Amino acid sequence: MGTSQSLYKSLLPLSYFSTCLGLPNFKKNKSVLTYKLQLLLSVVLIIENILGYILGFFSRLHKSEFQERSVIRRIIFESYSIGNCISSVAALTIISTRMRKFLPLILEKLSYIDNSILDIHRKRSIYLKLKTCVCVTIFFTVVIFVYFRIYDSMFWVTSFTPSEVMPLFSMLTPDFACVQFITLILLIRQRFKFVVEVLEGLCVGKRLFLCEINTLISAELYRTHIRKLRFWYNDLFEMSQVIMNCYGFYVLAELCVTTEKIIFSMFYIIRVINTISSGNSPILWSNFAELILLFSVYLLKIAGISYACHVTSSEAKNVLSMVHKLMLKTNSQQVLVELQMFRDQIRVQEVIFKPYGILTLNLHLFHSILATSVTYLVIIFQF
Repeated sequence: MGTSQSLYKSLLPLSYFSTCLGLPNFKKNKSVLTYKLQLLLSVVLIIENILGYILGFFSRLHKSEFQERSVIRRIIFESYSIGNCISSVAALTIISTRMRKFLPLILEKLSYIDNSILDIHRKRSIYLKLKTCVCVTIFFTVVIFVYFRIYDSMFWVTSFTPSEVMPLFSMLTPDFACVQFITLILLIRQRFKFVVEVLEGLCVGKRLFLCEINTLISAELYRTHIRKLRFWYNDLFEMSQVIMNCYGFYVLAELCVTTEKIIFSMFYIIRVINTISSGNSPILWSNFAELILLFSVYLLKIAGISYACHVTSSEAKNVLSMVHKLMLKTNSQQVLVELQMFRDQIRVQEVIFKPYGILTLNLHLFHSILATSVTYLVIIFQF
């Protein structure tokens, strides 16, 4: 229980922000009233988001600042707005309803694995590092939100009507949903790494050399260790599937919206560069810097999702590699049988993040999105 509380305390800043934004927090709700209030907050934010977009759309129709723009720029801006609305609603509806009961259970299982593998000093070090990373991530997320959501650097709009300001708060929801998803995936990746470390310890003989296992007692001891690792691997696999099922639709929506933003960010960056080089009209360098920073933020979001899923899948594959090494080292038939069962289990329970079977989340996806963005950019310039 103490370990579970320690892990929860490390994620406490993220839990507080998640609660305020209508997302599930990391603590199990013992009160039915608290649970209903959190669901009510999610519903209120969904209504505010949709209503804010509708009112903002009709407000912009009569706004001279938007009427002076070209039709293409107005279409791009509206696609941005509706994309943000869809990702926010997806995060609030699917994640808040499905993940709310699973998140505390995932935290308890992760804590149990920590308590079984790690000593108290290493746990403190890992939890302190986790809390630091979470606080830094939240700080930069909030700073980026405050600047880029209130001041739209893409279209350089400095004034907003009250109806356009309405959905700004709830638009922070998909940003923190992304932070939640990446954090959970990396937590699972770290536990896979712990399993690999235990297997490495068995392989190099920190306790007993497997090649020297000849007696029934020592073989039974190693079989017990390996069986525990099999249980932990199964728990981690199930947790990864639960997370992917709950966050899957949101991740797909966020990837689509962010890819669109990357394409048009690149388009406007190149246009600004051409304008500066030709000297036809004065361009503020601060606006150009904002475009570059905005493009970097979009790129970082997709890179973070892809990287977290990629390294977690790779770490799960490392478990299989270590099992193969152990199979080569042992002379005990009983241990070999247990290792073969572990190997078959890993092959069946392959850790792949594939939301709804549509695409695989890894760094290859990130490369594909970049390539697709460049391709569409070339097409846009031709017209």
